[in-house]
Amino acid sequence: MTTDCLTRLIRRESAKNPGPVGQDGNTPYLQNGNWWIDGVDTGIAATGPVGPQGVPGDIANDPERTYEKSYADSVAPGTATVQGAFWHRSLNYDGSPRHKLFRVFVGFTARKTAVPQLTIYDLAGNINAVSTGVGDSQTYTIISLSERGFLIEVDTGTTSDNWLALHYVAQVI
Repeated sequence: MTTDCLTRLIRRESAKNPGPVGQDGNTPYLQNGNWWIDGVDTGIAATGPVGPQGVPGDIANDPERTYEKSYADSVAPGTATVQGAFWHRSLNYDGSPRHKLFRVFVGFTARKTAVPQLTIYDLAGNINAVSTGVGDSQTYTIISLSERGFLIEVDTGTTSDNWLALHYVAQVI
């Protein structure tokens, strides 16, 4: 029987048949690196031996914290595809298109170690463009960019078929 099992058994049995109330004990305390009780050094160290140095965290080289793309792993940036794209559609409660101006936050899957360099692609693979209900090769403005994501603004010029789609690559340089 392990010491832990034996201790639990003794406590359980003692709870069933408690003995007489004992006197208040003395609280152990630390002094000079040892445990002391009632002014007497027990000689028992309060700390164990120093262990080996741990492996340092290396977030700077963690791939998820330094590089991210919305494309699937096997798809090269700039490829014409909808797979993995970020999509957003703005509708009123009745299902009708809401606005011609989009302002949308796109969050990264992992916080980056620094503000990354950002490259945007439309669904046709065109660099520095987004796709909307109007078509591909639409212009956009990045309102803000941080380690957590980016705020993008797109004016589609119409409210008829109001959606936004894009791919991105975020890389800490």
